[in-house]
Amino acid sequence: MEAKSRVYAQGIIANCRYMLLECHKASVLFAPVLWKGDTPLGVHIAFIDKSKRSLVCFLVSRNLAIRKPPPGLVLHAYSIRWAIQNGLRTYDLGTGDFSYKYSFGSKERLVEGVRIDSTNSRRNRLDRRSLPSVMSSVRKLRQEGKLHLAERGCRQVLETEPSNLEARRLLNEVVAARHIEEQFASALQRHRGKQYLDARRIYLEVLAANPRHYGANYMLGVLCLQAGQYQAADTYLARATEINPKAEAAYNNRGHALRGLKRYDEALACYEKAIAVKPDFVQAMNNRGVTLRALGRIDEALASFDEALTLKPDFAKALANRNQLRVPLPRDRLFIADDVDTLE
Repeated sequence: MEAKSRVYAQGIIANCRYMLLECHKASVLFAPVLWKGDTPLGVHIAFIDKSKRSLVCFLVSRNLAIRKPPPGLVLHAYSIRWAIQNGLRTYDLGTGDFSYKYSFGSKERLVEGVRIDSTNSRRNRLDRRSLPSVMSSVRKLRQEGKLHLAERGCRQVLETEPSNLEARRLLNEVVAARHIEEQFASALQRHRGKQYLDARRIYLEVLAANPRHYGANYMLGVLCLQAGQYQAADTYLARATEINPKAEAAYNNRGHALRGLKRYDEALACYEKAIAVKPDFVQAMNNRGVTLRALGRIDEALASFDEALTLKPDFAKALANRNQLRVPLPRDRLFIADDVDTLE
């Protein structure tokens, strides 16, 4: 029994050596130590679950010769007080039904574990009884855009049940979607390499396969904007904002296109939407100021530049535009606009 306990303890130590260091780096590790002078009497290792606002006791080590009071009782009490002080709502005392745990008014909770093994005769295939659960996971992965995992799941289902029509349909969709994403990545690489004709051709191929592909609409709009093709840029960027109403860069770039078309009121509305999505979007504030100046609304333009400079005092373009407000210039002079935003 002692040998088994020793091996078990060594396994825990080996597994925790890396994990606990990473938890410490992530600031989710809580490890109070109880001392008597220079002698440690016990230690608790707990994890801080920030999303659930809970403290979960994971591992305990204590001097078994000390019984009054039990080190575990003292450390649990200390941990509960610390959790309360730090705004946590739940304290999990960990596994085990030691009598002192009930002193805190704790409630028992059954924790179940499931282990799934595959026998050699199944050649590592899924058990048929698990297929509904696997398909549910595959659908979720598809929706989340985790295409390589969704594809793997579909293929595993089909290895067990080749006649599964839903798995076959989803596999075809996922493979097609992955091909589209590979095409888009290729176009993006060419775009960044200034191979504009090739990039345009591939963006259009992506849109032919999926007209509502956000990235292709957005980047084709950017490419048209860079070429001074403002009408085409507006078409693609408007579609991008329709697909993703939270895309602040698409609103900002569409504002550039509309300003190029001298549709200043519509451009202004786009900059406002960009700022509504990202309140610290100083580039859009600068562009809003440029557009307000073009509309002759000097005081509002000044306020927009000032707002950008409050957030970013060294923003050279906003500062230059603000200084130029004192110089009488024609209505169509747009001053220094900010650069076109592209994908990271």
